[in-house]
Amino acid sequence: MARATLAFGQTAAVAATAKPLSVGLKLVNLHQEENISEAYLTEINAKGQLPALAGGALSSPLIDSLDISFFFCHQYPSLLPEKQTSIIRPLLQ
Repeated sequence: MARATLAFGQTAAVAATAKPLSVGLKLVNLHQEENISEAYLTEINAKGQLPALAGGALSSPLIDSLDISFFFCHQYPSLLPEKQTSIIRPLLQ
């Protein structure tokens, strides 16, 4: 869900001539248990869950897909227009 929101947001940004976010993706290999490595558990998500968004202007990592999607909606307001916010948010929660 978060990756789809980012993709739609970047498409909307290009259409609106806004600057797309520079987001680097790092794949976390579950088969090699990278999500339960000491670094991941201490720096990103103590529960070892995915997805996660860290870095940049974030004071702490976002570790919930919905929170990550709302973060991208904040960066790309056309993804969640104000008129529809009161309808859309309750449906997602």
